[in-house]
Amino acid sequence: MPTPIRRSYLILLLSLTLNGCGGSDSSETHTSAPSPTPAPSVQSFTLNFAPTANGAPVNCSNIVTGLGPNESYSVNIMDWRFYISDLAFYDTAGNRLPVYLDDNSFQLNESTGSVALIDFTDRSTGLCSDAQEGTARTNTKITGTYTGDVANVGFRVGVPQALMKATIASTDDVNDAPSPLGELYWSWASGYRHFVLNFAAMDSAHTDMVENSGFHIGSRDCGTQGGKALSDRETCGLINNPEVYLPGFDLENNLVTVDLAALLSNVRESDFLSDSWEDYGDDESLCLDSRRNGNSCVTAQSFGIQCHSGATQAACVSLFPNFGLNLTTGTADSESNIVFGKQ
Repeated sequence: MPTPIRRSYLILLLSLTLNGCGGSDSSETHTSAPSPTPAPSVQSFTLNFAPTANGAPVNCSNIVTGLGPNESYSVNIMDWRFYISDLAFYDTAGNRLPVYLDDNSFQLNESTGSVALIDFTDRSTGLCSDAQEGTARTNTKITGTYTGDVANVGFRVGVPQALMKATIASTDDVNDAPSPLGELYWSWASGYRHFVLNFAAMDSAHTDMVENSGFHIGSRDCGTQGGKALSDRETCGLINNPEVYLPGFDLENNLVTVDLAALLSNVRESDFLSDSWEDYGDDESLCLDSRRNGNSCVTAQSFGIQCHSGATQAACVSLFPNFGLNLTTGTADSESNIVFGKQ
C-alpha cells in the first residue's frame, strides 16, 4: 500500500502529464488564420470612341451646321483618324492599374511603346468617297485587358516618340512599317501626324461645300539626318501629343467623344482663308496683303482651313489651344483639352 507521500507524488505527476498532452486552461482563446485576399481577376475591356458635334453623331454623309465664327459655318468630314497611346486606367485612389492592349491590325505592342489607331471614316460613303486620303475600313474601339476597378481613364493622342524613332530607324520603306504605323506620316521617315481631320466647309457666302480644309497635329523639329527623323535625338523639339484625362469613366456605359464643334471653337473668319505664297516678280500689285518674304508674298487665297502644326499658320494659333496644346513649345495640358470628352 503506497504511503501518503508517494500518493501525492503520483497525483502531481499525473497532473503534469495531462497538461503536457494538450490540456489547456479554459480561458485560452484560439483564432484561425485570416483567409488570403483573392488577387484581382484579369478582365477584358472595350474602349469605344465616337465622332460628335455638340453631342450629336457625325459621319461622312451628314453636314454639320452652326459651327465656326458666329455659328455660320457648315462642315462635312472627309477623313478623320488619330493614334492613341499611353492608355491608363486609374482606381478611385488614383492608383494606375495594369492595362494591356490586344495585338491586331489596329493595335501594336512593342518594347518602345503601344499604340492604337482610331479611324472614323471609310472611302465609300458620303463625301468621304471624294477624300484624297483615308482607308476603306473603320475602327472605333480599343480592346485589351486590365485588372482592378476603373474610375478614371487617361491617354495621349499620337505615336510615342520612342516608338516613332524605333520604327523609322528600322524600316526603310513605309510598306515595311508594322500595322497600324503604315499611315498618317508627314512623308515617310520624316515623322508621324498624330491626329488628322480633312473636311469640306461652307459659310453663308458660299452655296457649295469647298473640299479644302485640313487640320493635322504632328511632331515637328524632329531632325532628318540621313533623311530619317529622330536619327540624332530621342524626341522631337515639338512633340505635340495632346493629353486626355476623363474622371468618373464607366467602361461599360461611357464612350470617348471627339467633338467637332469644340475642335472648331474660337476659330476666326480669317482662319478659313488659305494663303498661297508666290514670287511676285516685278509686279507687287499681285500681292494681296503687306506680308513679304524676299520677293514672295500672298498672291492668292482660297476658302478653307489649313493647319499642319506650323507655328505661323493662323488656323493652328486658333485651334491648338482647344487640344490643350502649346503651339510654341509642343507641351500638353489635359485640363485645357476640350475636344475629347465622355458620353
